[in-house]
Amino acid sequence: MLEAIRLRAKFGGNHLTGLRPHSLGLALICLSVLFAIRSFWQPGIANDGDMLMAVYRVFELDQSWHGRVLFPRIAQGLYFGYGGPLFQYYPPLASYVGMAFHWVGLGWIESTKAVFTLALFVAGLGSYIFAFWLFDDHRAAIVSALGYMLAPYLLLDIYERGALAEFVALALLPWVFWATHRLLRSPSRSWLWVTAILVALLLLAHNVTVLFVAPLLAIYLLLLVWRTKAWDRLRTVSFALALGLGLSAFYWMPAIAESGFAQIEARMLSGGQDPITSTQLRSLGTLVQSALQAAYWGPTRYHPALWPVLLGGIALIGVAIRPTKQRYSLGILGGALILVLFLQLDISRPIWQAVPLMRFIQFPWRLLGFAAFCVTLLVASMFTSRKLAGLPGWIVATSLVFFIGWASLSNLDLGASPGWYQISNSEIGKQDIYERGRRGYPLYDDYTPAGMELGATEFAQSRRPGVPKPPYLVAPPSIGILSDGPERMDLRINAAQPFVLRLPRIFFPDWQIYVDGRVVPTGPTGPFGLVGASLAAGEHTVTARFEDTMLRGAMSALSAICLVILVIGAWRTPHARKLALVVTVLFAVFFALAIRQYGLGQPPYRPISYHANFEDEISLLGYHLDQADWHPGDTLHLRLYWFANRVPDNDYTVFVHIVRPDGSTAVAQSDGSPNLGYSQTSRWDSGEIVVDEHSIPLSADVAPGTYRVVVGMYRPVTVQNLRVSDAPNTLPGDRVILADIQVR
Repeated sequence: MLEAIRLRAKFGGNHLTGLRPHSLGLALICLSVLFAIRSFWQPGIANDGDMLMAVYRVFELDQSWHGRVLFPRIAQGLYFGYGGPLFQYYPPLASYVGMAFHWVGLGWIESTKAVFTLALFVAGLGSYIFAFWLFDDHRAAIVSALGYMLAPYLLLDIYERGALAEFVALALLPWVFWATHRLLRSPSRSWLWVTAILVALLLLAHNVTVLFVAPLLAIYLLLLVWRTKAWDRLRTVSFALALGLGLSAFYWMPAIAESGFAQIEARMLSGGQDPITSTQLRSLGTLVQSALQAAYWGPTRYHPALWPVLLGGIALIGVAIRPTKQRYSLGILGGALILVLFLQLDISRPIWQAVPLMRFIQFPWRLLGFAAFCVTLLVASMFTSRKLAGLPGWIVATSLVFFIGWASLSNLDLGASPGWYQISNSEIGKQDIYERGRRGYPLYDDYTPAGMELGATEFAQSRRPGVPKPPYLVAPPSIGILSDGPERMDLRINAAQPFVLRLPRIFFPDWQIYVDGRVVPTGPTGPFGLVGASLAAGEHTVTARFEDTMLRGAMSALSAICLVILVIGAWRTPHARKLALVVTVLFAVFFALAIRQYGLGQPPYRPISYHANFEDEISLLGYHLDQADWHPGDTLHLRLYWFANRVPDNDYTVFVHIVRPDGSTAVAQSDGSPNLGYSQTSRWDSGEIVVDEHSIPLSADVAPGTYRVVVGMYRPVTVQNLRVSDAPNTLPGDRVILADIQVR
């Protein structure tokens, strides 16, 4: 990439004795990454808010791939296994990169930290390339790279906020400005394709960042065109931007157009988070931190740091003496910096109130990442002055680098962090995320489907008094589950009377139920908005699928068309052909590994039908067991499928015991509420299918041999098992024998 810019030394570049200037720049970037990120890799994470949610987004994406879904709009692990529209609205890029790191063997936490580390390097390299291209000076490029990488707001994003998606977007910011500006200055088909890819990546990185970067980039380009009168070149840039929009349209267009399908505005802008009604805006006297060393903890952590404001102000004053060719673009960046600082002030409140969509930025200080980008370029531009040519310029550059490092890193002491959160990879999983969901977890609440009348926490609670109960099913249907996956369930049903079928999924358009191959009206049912439909009496084959709405399908087709245009165009462009080949190979390897890792195209679960009746309240429909042969120390994973004939009056405990063939001794067991303890039976609605997951560890001293898996339910108060009838095979004490397993 560096060679493609035709870099050459100027203004003292030859004073680097025995070293290639770009090698020095890259070495300093790598060294700065190590210095800036070293503390971040100690045990734990930045907080149990944004960063823990970033870890769980990687986890949820991986779980969806295990469910054979490449781009999951619905994250099945949310809402206690009932699924929430996480990636329908939240940008997926950082999660995909994190999942790739997990593939090569890193844990969930280390994979997330690896994305931060990579993004920090990308941010520095992008700023280096853009600054060198603008100013043709190695010192300017080095100062710009280190100034941006070590900008207090970017380090705050890592260490205090743990905001992964936003940080990835800020890392891409200099690349997007460089590519579009370069394409505007000298239109080239090679850079057209590069620009389109970078724009698409930015859109897939963080939607809130795009809300303010997109208009600022548009203004930047339009003012440059107006200055140079190169209106004909604007067509090429516009095509590249449109192609980037098209490449990512499968995500961003549905996220915007279908925002009414979820309670986004009510959730995101509640609780005093809206800057229009909160105390995020401040007076001029309290705008900037008071010390040169940036503060990352305490009440002033979201105030602009003092040293970037001072250096930016000095550099902005010097813009007037810059070469005419640079003065205009630097003036635009300076104006953007002043605007960002103005928008931190209380007097800017009318703008926040009047401009559409600005409230979704949520916090004015989110603009400080763009301010850091402007500051570093303005400071780097000082080295175009002939007074800083040669050795004096290198002395100034070296002094600035040490000053920036001192001012940014001195207070980066995790011992002073009030939010550093200790958690290990072994704790990341469904049990942990369900427990957080029971206590109230933002990952659940931000995109609550519109059809849910009750909050997510009530999924894991007993039915509250006053919550209506659906009618009792006098003649429960016979149901066989043929296959089960995150976005599809196939059933065989024999019903003696009409009833309302409720599936273990929260309704989100476009869940659709087919009965005997025909579409039936499908929608949210009950207070939790479960996917449901009315079924007539008789024998039916039922398929429930999560499909694309017309808009999602059209946007996916548009993205596919744009991808074909990009690939064909790149192959027909000599200078881009190698890049196209590399990208094609990477995608091929990616999907080959995915197929090998996840078995894409295979149904994730094919439960074994098994019917048992528990006191006419609850029926067991079937089960799925990972395998039949196990070893001491393994953990047996079992999925049970229940059906509520009526709303149970009590909360029952499910037991799963691994016993000897005669049923006399249990060598392993799991007793608790269904679904890892987070599905109270009194919460179930009649007609609802419930997926119940159990993990039963086998101790290391379990003797080899044949064992039986037995299940049942009991009343926790009296420890009395529910009476079982119609079961194929039982043991005394109303225990249902599911299967035999071998421990070897």
